Amino acid sequence: MMLQHARRNDPPAAGKLGKAAAVRTAWNPIFILLIAAALPHPAPAQPTNPPARPGSVFHIRITGDIECMAPVREFRGLLRDAQRDRAALVIIEIGGNESRLDLICEMARGLREMQLPTIVFLNDADHTVGPGALCLGQVARECIIAPDMTVCGRVGGIAQNALAPDDTRWSTLSDELTTWCQAGCTIRRIPDALPTAMVAGARPAWAVFDRSAYTIAYDEPEAADTVPIVAQHDGTYLTTLTAAQVVRLRLATTTLDSWTTVLNRADLRSAPRIERTISASIGARALRAESLLTASEKSLEHATLALKMPWPRAKDVSPTRYQEAADKGRNDLDTADAALRDLEQLLEQQPELLRRPAPGQTTVAGKPSVYTSRWRTAVQSRRDKAAKLRAVADKFAACID
Repeated sequence: MMLQHARRNDPPAAGKLGKAAAVRTAWNPIFILLIAAALPHPAPAQPTNPPARPGSVFHIRITGDIECMAPVREFRGLLRDAQRDRAALVIIEIGGNESRLDLICEMARGLREMQLPTIVFLNDADHTVGPGALCLGQVARECIIAPDMTVCGRVGGIAQNALAPDDTRWSTLSDELTTWCQAGCTIRRIPDALPTAMVAGARPAWAVFDRSAYTIAYDEPEAADTVPIVAQHDGTYLTTLTAAQVVRLRLATTTLDSWTTVLNRADLRSAPRIERTISASIGARALRAESLLTASEKSLEHATLALKMPWPRAKDVSPTRYQEAADKGRNDLDTADAALRDLEQLLEQQPELLRRPAPGQTTVAGKPSVYTSRWRTAVQSRRDKAAKLRAVADKFAACID
């Protein structure tokens, strides 16, 4: 009995029982994992703002002369959107003839920050684009030009540069843009002297060809194969190049009729497109400002007529007529105030307008500070007139028997 009891308490001997225990011990972790896998698991949290699907083509079309900072800021915002959305390609179609040097530099700065393929396509309905747009093409990954285009003008137009702030550092901007263009020209085997001549626009310059290679000369060469880069026209030095010359100078890789042709080449024909158009000129903004000023003036005239009643109140005129006049006058004054608010907002967002003549003001012996003063006087005088008329309307509205 004691022997049997002792054997029951002894550890099991090696054999079938020991092998079974060993198997159970070895398979326990696997068994646990199988059970854990069978249990329901919570779904992974979804991002609240998933990133846009990569592979879109951004087409940004810039129309008109490049004269205002607000559309340039919009352009840079679109570049950031393309970068954020991981666009497959960004095509910037640029027209317009003239440009401000500081705005071209700001746009070039945005292109330099891009980590995506960018193409500048030079194209305009009037078959002319400015050299500022051509400079942007050198900063981008590639430049393409429509076959019927002519590049003509200055990188910084005199009238356009006058719209910039007084403290603009023109020489610094010119050096920066030249350096950025030279970086792109080096890759394309273009002489550094070419962007220097084009950005400065201070003296004549020619490209002198020896087969496919060329150099830049500042004295009129005797060689037969030359292309004038900068020439004098009516006392002003202008860059004038045909599309064929732009391609020959390697400032553009090729000529294409449409930006959509690029999509075929890049196998992006079926890629989703995001298209935006930006008007960069001051013309439409100036017309809008003038129309708002005119609208406010007409509403003030209507309010003046509505409130043209004797005061102190005539005994033979009922209080009701005064109250009706007050209502009519207030409606006209509300319209005038709305137009003036819109005008003030426009002038704040587009400060270039303040550097142009106000309606009725000539450019003779004019300068930006005089134009700015005239604009502010025009707005304030109408504000003062509206305040006086509103005081009259308040008195009329308070009339009782």
